[in-house]
Amino acid sequence: MKTLLRIIRDPIWQAVGVLVSVLGIFLATSNPSPANGELAIIRTHSIRFSDYLLPSKLLKLDLKKASKNMDEATVDYFTIVNRGNKPILPTDYMASLKAELKSGGEIFLVDSCTEPTESPSKKSTSSCPPGSFVSSTWQQHDQTWVQEPALLNPGEQFCVIVIRKSPSEQSNALVGWGGRIAGAKIATYTSLEEYGKSLEKNTTYYLQTNIRLDGFAACWFVALQIAAFCATLLLARQAHWHHTKFGSSIWPAAIAMLLATSTSEILVDIFINQNTSNLHPVVWPLLFIHSSLLIYLLFQALRARLLPARPTIPRVDP
Repeated sequence: MKTLLRIIRDPIWQAVGVLVSVLGIFLATSNPSPANGELAIIRTHSIRFSDYLLPSKLLKLDLKKASKNMDEATVDYFTIVNRGNKPILPTDYMASLKAELKSGGEIFLVDSCTEPTESPSKKSTSSCPPGSFVSSTWQQHDQTWVQEPALLNPGEQFCVIVIRKSPSEQSNALVGWGGRIAGAKIATYTSLEEYGKSLEKNTTYYLQTNIRLDGFAACWFVALQIAAFCATLLLARQAHWHHTKFGSSIWPAAIAMLLATSTSEILVDIFINQNTSNLHPVVWPLLFIHSSLLIYLLFQALRARLLPARPTIPRVDP
């Protein structure tokens, strides 16, 4: 404990802590992927109502709702997908998801459509896996269509059809989306191509992972971090690692600090968050490195204790 307090009070370690914090902030802000969650609304394609016969097998339409004159109306197909790593619960909707035309015109119908029949060879890389489509319910309030809040697990999606008619001078106007979800942002994409670009992974994607630390998870994280850091540092001292390898105690402690932080976050994600199916690939090399280091230090510590110490021969300068 005295060793730990001495390290905490050391200005060098305070500087190392600030450096690690700055590096973490940089990685968090440079990664374009959603940190807490994202409800992505993607317009997949649009058609003219007068030039298209609606496929009854893919749509669940109430013709009474859409009984108005729909000549030259536009039919938009949207995919609404949960891109985050946690479910969006009905209680998370601070304001319900809604669709409206802000530039004039009228939306005749917003309704749910089923999973499109698409051959595996034609599936795009941005498509969600089969079986991930769930139904949604929409109600009209004046000129706005509002969705009833529904559970949407990570990777699941709604297929939504919007039948609208805008003034001739604004026939290309897009549907406006609104709402507010706790812990997730609502992002709109005008096409699959634009959505596909947001899925492109940069270098920071392979260097970090997002882990939730809510409630008791934060307490477990602190406890595991302290335990892993102290265990690694004590084994390093027993193995004389800080003398034989680096010539200073700064680098071994810095490595122990970084590995203890990553290990505690990963253990919290697995055992506290129960996140076993969506683990980022980077967690396995981190766990392997830390586990291998602990085994190596344990072996060296036992070896240093069992083997007799070599006598130190004083050096005499001529």
